[in-house]
Amino acid sequence: MTIPAEVLTEHLSAVREATLTVLLEAQAKALNSGAEIEPEPIRRNPAGDIKRDGQLDLPSRGDLRVTRPGRTLIEQYQGGTVPVFRPLQAYANPDFSADLHPFTWDRAVLDIRSEQIQPAWTPLRHWFLEWFQTRPTDLTPDLCGAVHRLDGPHSHPGGWRITVDLGSAPTSCVPAMIAAIGLSGCSRLRITDD
Repeated sequence: MTIPAEVLTEHLSAVREATLTVLLEAQAKALNSGAEIEPEPIRRNPAGDIKRDGQLDLPSRGDLRVTRPGRTLIEQYQGGTVPVFRPLQAYANPDFSADLHPFTWDRAVLDIRSEQIQPAWTPLRHWFLEWFQTRPTDLTPDLCGAVHRLDGPHSHPGGWRITVDLGSAPTSCVPAMIAAIGLSGCSRLRITDD
């Protein structure tokens, strides 16, 4: 049985809020120190082209570009403590299930099981590129509302492992991600922090 959408949103909102608080506090601290900032910059190579990495050839974002006299750095921050909740079955049908365990928004570990030797990762790649786009909201006008990074997939015994930094994306990105993994031909997904 799948949990109701409002229950899933409630849990995801708590997880997201812990990370957004860290990002907004870092912005305020940098501004108060006199630095110039750019929230969630897209990583680029020295020539200015978007850097792409990994098996899925994806771009990525940093948390904050901080410019002070003589130097510019792209900084990363840890998303705070892992909210505690009992594991939830976020999605289930005869061919695919997804369980949600406590995790941090900036480091969601996707433990994926598949009967296929190589899942079709195209739906997950499309999901990432869609949610990588800037989409600020009234709730977070100082952030981009975008996912930051996807590392993997890396094979391990019995399946695949992916780590996702959900950045400042809205909670609706998670059900969309679950659906994309379901379309990849995978049989089971476990979202966790380990």
